[in-house]
Amino acid sequence: IEGLRELQGRYGLIADVRGKGFMAGAEIRGATDEESAAWTDIILERMKEEGFIIGKNGIGRNVLAFQPAMMIPEEEIEAMLRALDKVLAGLSQT
Repeated sequence: IEGLRELQGRYGLIADVRGKGFMAGAEIRGATDEESAAWTDIILERMKEEGFIIGKNGIGRNVLAFQPAMMIPEEEIEAMLRALDKVLAGLSQT
């Protein structure tokens, strides 16, 4: 959650970060509900290209849902955050 909040501070696409325990969510913000969901889909597809499968949740289907295994090494979390940073940086240039 701390890493996601750090990314939230850098990228306006992340409206909110929330979670409990090993479940975390990053709400994606667009100009409309439809745009929010579309940005979420783009991020999910680009994260797959980076080797990470992330869930999608929320009423508007605009929340990246992180539910890692309880025994995940810290290095894998850091790798995912680096990949998400790369994806979001690429989107902010479009």
